[in-house]
Amino acid sequence: SNVLKKCGLDVCQLVLVDTSWYWDEENATKLGRRALEYCLTLLSHSDVILSQSARKVLRCYKCHLGETLWKRHLSQTIAPTILELLDMIPAFAQSGKELEVQNYLHLLNGYVIMSFRDLRHEFDLRECLLENKKSDVGSALSCSNAMEVMKRAFSVLLSPDVNSILYSPMIQNQTSSDHTTVTKYNERFGCRFRYVRDNTIVAVKQSVRLISCAIGTKRSALVIDSCFAEMFESCSRMSSGKVIANHEHRVQLAGLSIFAEEMIAGICKWNEEENSTRLSRSSIRVISSLASSVLPVIVSHPVWTLPTSFVCEFTAKHTSQNMKSWKHRIDNKEITSKHYRHGTSAEVLNSNAIVIGSLMSFINAFSRAMGAEITAHMPIILFPLLERASPIGNHSYVQSYARMYLGTITKSAGYEKIADLIVENFDYMLDLISRKLQRHVKERFPVDSSLLGVIDVLFWLVAQQGDEPDKLEKQTSTLLSQISMVAHMLNSFLCCVDLQFTPGATQGHLMDIVRIFKSINAFMDSSISNQIDDCRFDTDHATAPSTEEWLRRLDFELDIGPFGHTEDDDFEEEEISNSDEPEFHGTGCNDNDDNDIPSFAKEIVAINCILSRCSYFMYNADLQIQISCCDIILSGFQSLGKIGSFRKMRYDESSSNPLLPAIAEFWPPMITRLRSTSSSL
Repeated sequence: SNVLKKCGLDVCQLVLVDTSWYWDEENATKLGRRALEYCLTLLSHSDVILSQSARKVLRCYKCHLGETLWKRHLSQTIAPTILELLDMIPAFAQSGKELEVQNYLHLLNGYVIMSFRDLRHEFDLRECLLENKKSDVGSALSCSNAMEVMKRAFSVLLSPDVNSILYSPMIQNQTSSDHTTVTKYNERFGCRFRYVRDNTIVAVKQSVRLISCAIGTKRSALVIDSCFAEMFESCSRMSSGKVIANHEHRVQLAGLSIFAEEMIAGICKWNEEENSTRLSRSSIRVISSLASSVLPVIVSHPVWTLPTSFVCEFTAKHTSQNMKSWKHRIDNKEITSKHYRHGTSAEVLNSNAIVIGSLMSFINAFSRAMGAEITAHMPIILFPLLERASPIGNHSYVQSYARMYLGTITKSAGYEKIADLIVENFDYMLDLISRKLQRHVKERFPVDSSLLGVIDVLFWLVAQQGDEPDKLEKQTSTLLSQISMVAHMLNSFLCCVDLQFTPGATQGHLMDIVRIFKSINAFMDSSISNQIDDCRFDTDHATAPSTEEWLRRLDFELDIGPFGHTEDDDFEEEEISNSDEPEFHGTGCNDNDDNDIPSFAKEIVAINCILSRCSYFMYNADLQIQISCCDIILSGFQSLGKIGSFRKMRYDESSSNPLLPAIAEFWPPMITRLRSTSSSL
């Protein structure tokens, strides 16, 4: 009980101060150390009265020894004792001795607190954590041997429990029917730890932060840098096959990342109560330099590309020669579908997911520390986070936390929503995606599922943002300036699809492609609507009736009989790169303003190209793919109908309606597919 602990402090007062001259040297040393360690253990106790009583006993003991003897005592015992404790605590944790782990952690914290000098309130834990104070053991704890002891100890103590997450479906159940809504997750990095419970993990993290404060900002940055250098080296050995690491090794890598995150929290003097940091200008410069060093390592292969699902991830490690070799082996049927799965268990995938989650949590800690200055590093981290936020090729755990951390990083960078951040970096993202797709086209190698996921998330977010009325003017100018880049990216993507698509493609791969078509189609529809609204024409009452009229005619045709087209008819396809829709000239009023009226040429060609692929994919036997293709064709017809209604309103009946040739080309295969499906049912 706390009363008994308070009595123990009174006994310590007697041993250390009141009766110290009665003991012989051997007993004084033995009893004095035990009494001192008892007081140090209670310095970080949750009970305020106990911690204050312990501080009072230690102040009396310091005055009793005098400044010279006190410093000599510090120099001889603190640093070796701290390293000794760090060396033996993991063994107690792995043995399941929770109480001993807690006591030794509190003792460790007490020794670190005792090393701080020039405190306004001596031996005050809060002041050590939140104020910039010097420690007498900073240089001793930052040497290479001490750093290895610290990393080894805390990587074990902070090892997550693989069984605390489940391998659930990658696409989360949504309460909303709006598929453009990005689910927001408010919980933090929510994994349990393997060797210690939640109440003990608080003491572990407190110890890491105290050590970070003790060794200083620059030395802490060196420790963090060495952590990720070790992770990169370990993942490189695993990737090359030199080391076959089990999931235990992987969760220790995750523990190393969590250790680095808590070191960042210690540098920043993170105050959980006020949700704020206290950083000097010199510390900000150090953290910025550290970000430039470790962030590219974190998001690079093979650290960031650890597989978290049973989808084969082809990454940048493949050189041109390797890609051609794989293509040759695929053509010669040396590689079959069984090679497209990792020879890993669900337990290993879960451990990889925890590693990736811990890395994202570290990036999030960086963003909280740097605030708006994280925007300078956005070109490095944004694309990888979007890769992990996609439901394509990612563990549901990774997907959930990637989206959550995208939200917090967005707030740190000064944006209201994730979509605002995406729109600001949209041109950079498009250029990067286009270059990756062109590389895949050149090498004739399968597109990474992670890249498909980025395209999916990117266009859904931008389309969702473009539909907000309060940001219409800004978003319209952004979308208009980047339609050409989107068309170029779409052309590269279609080339990849055309070159790599085979009748034996897996249903999952086809579904990923259809998802991309759906998201790009939504983007084009948003662009069309924004341009029409920007022209200040009230097209709502004209668009809907006109579009519905054509759809009613299609329903009527479906009921009365077949079209003149057959399933074997060849439909001529427009290429974005080689042709555009002829320039449209109206014959109505206000012809002098034709230069200000959008022609929608690139949108029309892009939608028609998507519809042509969907009309082909409709012949797939999978019912889900058929339904998705029908939805895309319907939405494409609606987008083209908006353009036709806008032109009709502007130029009367003499205007061209892009919906009509699209109906003539794409409706017959849809009719054939529907009839074939209905007859089979």
